[in-house]
Amino acid sequence: MTIPLDSLYHYIDEQFDGNALIYRFYPHGSKNQSNLWPLRDLQPYDTIIKPIVICHDQEPLQFHWYTADAQQDYINRHFDPVLHDHIQSCNLDFDTWANIYKKKILLHSEINSDQVELYRQRFTTAYWWSHAVIARDWYRYAEIDPALVNRPRKIDYLFNVYCRAWTGSRRYRLQFLELLHHSDVCSSTRTRFNPYDNSVHYSKYTDTEFAFDTNSADANSSANYCASDVCTSLFDVVLETVADEKRIMLTEKILRPIACCQPFVLMAGPGSLKILRDYGFQTYSKWFDESYDDIADPQLRMQAIVRSMEKAKQNNIMKHADNIFAVAEYNKRYFFSREFLEHVTNELRTNLRAASHTAWSKRQLPQFNDEQLSAQVSTHDPVTVTMAQDLCKNYIPTNPLLWNQ
Repeated sequence: MTIPLDSLYHYIDEQFDGNALIYRFYPHGSKNQSNLWPLRDLQPYDTIIKPIVICHDQEPLQFHWYTADAQQDYINRHFDPVLHDHIQSCNLDFDTWANIYKKKILLHSEINSDQVELYRQRFTTAYWWSHAVIARDWYRYAEIDPALVNRPRKIDYLFNVYCRAWTGSRRYRLQFLELLHHSDVCSSTRTRFNPYDNSVHYSKYTDTEFAFDTNSADANSSANYCASDVCTSLFDVVLETVADEKRIMLTEKILRPIACCQPFVLMAGPGSLKILRDYGFQTYSKWFDESYDDIADPQLRMQAIVRSMEKAKQNNIMKHADNIFAVAEYNKRYFFSREFLEHVTNELRTNLRAASHTAWSKRQLPQFNDEQLSAQVSTHDPVTVTMAQDLCKNYIPTNPLLWNQ
């Protein structure tokens, strides 16, 4: 995704008063190890003497993608062979392997995640809902958009479904569309579907022939909304990026209908609706059966959602539209409120503080000889090994986390 987001990471950098070394994927939305770049230009020995924060907070964590075995080409291109033994246990942190702090911070956006557990051997992890801040920026016009604020709703469909991408962690979406296709509510649902993803046709994975409207949006469409779709449907059925048995990662997808004052149904990890309520939002259990949110098995959860959609149609849920939209209006006001923003940013500061105290309370001298140190620092600045050794032995770091009261 080419939408500029570095201001977000400069905000994180400010939490450390510029004393930490922030890494983020650039261009934003990229996933390659070679795209993990420092936010600021490196100074000599930064990767050795500065506390490290790696931001993997936009895409789902994929531990196995970044092991030394999986990144062997990257290692061979960027590291002297004398260093290879030292970086075999690295994951994401290849470029900062010789850091003097015992652990680094991994900033992520996942809850109940096995992937986070895998990273805790090398990192102290810190959670924050990055997409909440991103979505407030992306959908800011929705707060005042006349097409949303003044336009009367003409409900043509009970439900609206977008399905642009369906490979990788999103493969479950094809299964959901199969269930929808065979349900009684399909004709009451506007479904926009991209038949190709990563140059693969969906027929490779299902024998069901879909007759949905074509979704021709690109990846940048995540930062936009369609006012006419919002105003002509009652519920937006959100198919989140991750819908595992445990893991929750709420993205801009669920926040788009909230910003646009649209009620929603959410296919994500179990307990996702509860997470939204914990953040201060309201959901629609008075009129729509949300018991699906308690179901761990993704397949059973999808089936329960489609059954709830069918039940809503059978019970003529439209007769409750005024009450349903009153909740949606509350959610929109709260989403754009200072209260919600402070909830998210205060949580970020609290979690970073706890992580920094754990990760950066102990230092360890890099365990390498002169030849290895020379190979390490030469990739950043051609200075003498003696200077590097002196820095490692004599550098006395202060607490890098400075909090503005």
